[in-house]
Amino acid sequence: VPTPMHGGGWETVSRARDGPAKAFPRLASAPQPIDNPEKDKGLQQVLQFAIKEHDKAGNNRHSSQVVQIISAKKQVTVGVKYTTEVEISQTTEHTICKFIVLSVPWQNQINLLENNKCRQ
Repeated sequence: VPTPMHGGGWETVSRARDGPAKAFPRLASAPQPIDNPEKDKGLQQVLQFAIKEHDKAGNNRHSSQVVQIISAKKQVTVGVKYTTEVEISQTTEHTICKFIVLSVPWQNQINLLENNKCRQ
């Protein structure tokens, strides 16, 4: 049964028939690998956003394209936090970038938390 905790947040209280109530804090989930990243609509949306932001920050004349998703994880926090490592390209030059994006769909928000981890 969800009940309010002191200081905000919620806890889940389990009431056993023959024992005392037990409280378990409700925590954000641990990062989970995305099994089929090419078909995950949320991941595809945040990758498009991350690539646009990456291109804006680099004043790129050509739009970058995702060549390959190397790894992708998602974690439920105040929204859904995506941690990705992708190979991107502009023309013939390929770069591997790590993007961390927070998506809060019910508030229509997407924020790029990290975009400074690119290497050739």
